[in-house]
Amino acid sequence: MLGSNQLWFQWRRSASTGLYRWFGVLFVIFSFFPVFKGDEWGFVWMALLLFGGTVLIEYLDRGYRVGYDDQAVYMRPHGLNWKLKRRRVLRIAFDDIAAVTGERSARSISYGNRFTPFEFAHVYRQSDEYDGEVFALVGGEIYDEDLRAILQLIEQKAPGALDIDIKRWLDSSRRF
Repeated sequence: MLGSNQLWFQWRRSASTGLYRWFGVLFVIFSFFPVFKGDEWGFVWMALLLFGGTVLIEYLDRGYRVGYDDQAVYMRPHGLNWKLKRRRVLRIAFDDIAAVTGERSARSISYGNRFTPFEFAHVYRQSDEYDGEVFALVGGEIYDEDLRAILQLIEQKAPGALDIDIKRWLDSSRRF
């Protein structure tokens, strides 16, 4: 997939994923109390099923990856394809980048989330090689310093591609 001169950034676990895991562990532990009182295993099976679901969600969530080398930026989207394999890695060469815009999801606007200047940095290409597949640098999925590094590299290799919101964030010391 990636050669020796390419670098993948480390995935950042979201706070909600960690909370789900800890809540699930506590739920499984406390579900054994009815077993000790009256040999009732139904609650334990329900707890294990719910905990298994949260672990599955975390596994599916870990598919997102961002990387780069000296010629291109790479991204593997979340989730699995219909064959239950990780989705393919998308590649955009630096000279094919048309624009990088900071965007928000519709849900965050309706909740009034203004803690971050943008949620996604969408990378648009000049060619239409991927037929509508979105190439997004998700701020909550990679660490701040990694997001800064890749956006600064894009600005260096494709000058003028970053929009004003992203440039303001890069010039500030604000964390994501």
